[in-house]
Amino acid sequence: INDEVAAGVSSDRVVVGGFSQGGAVAIYSALTTPQPLAGAVALSSYIPLAPSLMEEVTALTEHGKGTKVFWGHGDADPLVKYAYGLKSKELLEKLGVPVDFRTYRGMQHSACDAEIADLLKFLQSRLPPTAAEEGASGSAAAAAVDPPE
Repeated sequence: INDEVAAGVSSDRVVVGGFSQGGAVAIYSALTTPQPLAGAVALSSYIPLAPSLMEEVTALTEHGKGTKVFWGHGDADPLVKYAYGLKSKELLEKLGVPVDFRTYRGMQHSACDAEIADLLKFLQSRLPPTAAEEGASGSAAAAAVDPPE
C-alpha cells in the first residue's frame, strides 16, 4: 500500500486482495491500515483466529472498518473449508466491516468464471474511472470518430 502511495496512487484507489493465505494477508492489511482503501478481496480464504492476531484485527482502524470486502468461496473447498470462510465473514460483520460474500456451488479450492465475473463487477464499482480517465477515453473516442485530416 505504501509503495503504491509513494508511486503517486491515492490510497482510495488501491484494492488489496489475494487467494487462500494471500487473501488472509490482504484482509489483515486492509483492516489495519491507517489509510482509506478502495476495497479488499479474499478468494477461498479465511481470517486466522490466533488470539494475538485477533487482538490486532479487532482493534480496527476507522479506515479498516470502512473498507468494503469482496469474499468469494466455493462450498466444496477441501483445503480452506467453506465454514472457515463463513466464520470469517461473520467476524467481519460483527466488527462492522461491509462484506459481499459470494458462494460458488461445487467450486473447490480454485476460481470459476462466475467468481471472476463477480470480482470484476466489485472492482468496477470500487474503482470507477477518474475524471482524467474519462476525459482521456472521451478524447480517444472523439479522435477515432473524427480522425485528423
